[in-house]
Amino acid sequence: MLIVDPHEVSRAAIRALLQTEGVKVIADVAKCEQALVSSDAGSPDVAIVDVGRGGREALEIADALARLPSMPTVVLTSSTTAPGSLDGYAFIAKADLCARALHLAVRPSNHTS
Repeated sequence: MLIVDPHEVSRAAIRALLQTEGVKVIADVAKCEQALVSSDAGSPDVAIVDVGRGGREALEIADALARLPSMPTVVLTSSTTAPGSLDGYAFIAKADLCARALHLAVRPSNHTS
């Protein structure tokens, strides 16, 4: 699991929650550029990308992560609510984020290429 969120408190909360639920987090980063380096080094199977304030840049990094040879599943998140998908990616509101929600979001039928 890779967490990409500009807010340190959000990254720490997401990391703590997911680790408590048995999810292995290999890295959490603030900047989109760091996400590509961390993803390349750790080959996460899932990347959570915050799109709240990042907008277009966050969607661009989601696209870049999805094109990596390791092809992590990208799940978008934000403090605001959105439909179950956004720009073709699964979306989970931060308030609803948990291991079960991630499992449902990354089911094979939800994978993007």
